[in-house]
Amino acid sequence: MAINYAPGEVAINVGGNEIQGKNELSIEPLYDLNTPVADADGRFITVTNAAYNHVRITITLEQTASDNGVLNTLYEANTVVPVGIIDLSGNSTVVCSEARFEKRATMTFAKDATSDRVWTLIGKYQAMVDGGNE
Repeated sequence: MAINYAPGEVAINVGGNEIQGKNELSIEPLYDLNTPVADADGRFITVTNAAYNHVRITITLEQTASDNGVLNTLYEANTVVPVGIIDLSGNSTVVCSEARFEKRATMTFAKDATSDRVWTLIGKYQAMVDGGNE
């Protein structure tokens, strides 16, 4: 299940840069912790997934947010970046010392409306606490 936050109540740091102009943030585990399987005798067992601590981080910024340029620069560098996320209205925290951009944000231009820029990273978390909100 994905963790979603109120955008004004969360601090996001990507590659040492505090990200502003956010509309939405989602942290989605990529793998289940345990997978049920049947052993050779047909008995139910569980297998722990070694990659259970990998997450997809989706950061949605306003089209006009200047930090789109920051994220674009980090994307173009194609390097590992640390990501830190702290929920200021509760005690949820995600810390990834190593994350990489999965894909570039799609740019849409329309006559009567602005669109968001959605940036996606894949990371391995060292700490992930879904502690709820106040």
